[in-house]
Amino acid sequence: MGGDKMVHAREAAKQALDRLGAGDMVSVVAYDDAVSLISPATDLTDRDRVKAAIDRIQAGGSTALFSGISKGAEELRRNKRPNQVNRVVLLSDGMANVGPPHPRILVDWVHLWPRRASPSPRWGWGWATMRT
Repeated sequence: MGGDKMVHAREAAKQALDRLGAGDMVSVVAYDDAVSLISPATDLTDRDRVKAAIDRIQAGGSTALFSGISKGAEELRRNKRPNQVNRVVLLSDGMANVGPPHPRILVDWVHLWPRRASPSPRWGWGWATMRT
């Protein structure tokens, strides 16, 4: 994801942060051909630090969608809090070209999530650019 897509993804992520409370926890994972934990799970007491981390995310050459989802789910699993909403939000151009070759594998993995952790996160992404 590059160009305007990356600019819009960063802005969307920062706007999502603005809707969270200071006691909410967030982590930021970036992925291209590799996965990086940009901001480990932290309470949003320093929102500007998390936004600065988001601003440093740069487009790479590939999209390791499955690895990105997996790392986000790992962060959620390690840091989930009972009696709170626990979610993974995925921003992507949808062109999974590293890792599992077919979008169906991602969908199957997402449907297995409730067996791995509870409460289960909700997932959503656009399919318009998904390549098979």
